[in-house]
Amino acid sequence: MPITFNADEVLEMACQIERDGTAYYRKAAEAVADEDAKVMLSELADMEVEHERVFDDMRRDFAGRADLLADGDEETVRYLRAMAAGEVFGSLETPRLQPGVSLVDVLQHALGREKDTVVFYTSLRYAMPAELGRDKLDAILKEEVGHVVLLSGRLAQAQGRR
Repeated sequence: MPITFNADEVLEMACQIERDGTAYYRKAAEAVADEDAKVMLSELADMEVEHERVFDDMRRDFAGRADLLADGDEETVRYLRAMAAGEVFGSLETPRLQPGVSLVDVLQHALGREKDTVVFYTSLRYAMPAELGRDKLDAILKEEVGHVVLLSGRLAQAQGRR
C-alpha cells in the first residue's frame, strides 16, 4: 500500500524545519561571544522566520489538497518523513549551544543542518507539483544554498583558512 502525504502534511514539515532552524540560530546567537557572528546568526534566524511564513501561506493556499506524492514514490515519502521527524536533523538541544561555545562548533553544526535542509527541500521539490508553489520552494531552496555558502565561508574564516 503506497504511503502518501497531502500538501498540508508536507508543508507543515517544512514549517517545523524552519521553526527548528530559527530556534537554533537564536540560541546560537546568544551562546557565541563573537559580535559579528551574533549578527549573522540573528539574520539567519530572521530568514528562517520568513521561510516559515512562506510555507505557512502555501499551506493555507492549498488546504485540503489530495495526495502530494505520486504512487511508487514511497522511498521519497519515507525519506521526507525521516528528515522531518528529526531522524536526520537530530535534536536542537546540543552541548554546542552552551554559553561560550566555540564559533567553529556552532558554524559546523549550522552548516550540517543547512545541508540537510537543502537535501530535504530538493527531495520535496521533485515531489511537488508546479501548481502547488514549486516556484516559492525554489526561491527558498536558493536562499538555503546561500546559507550554506555563507556558513562555509564564515567557518573557513573562523578556522583561520582565509
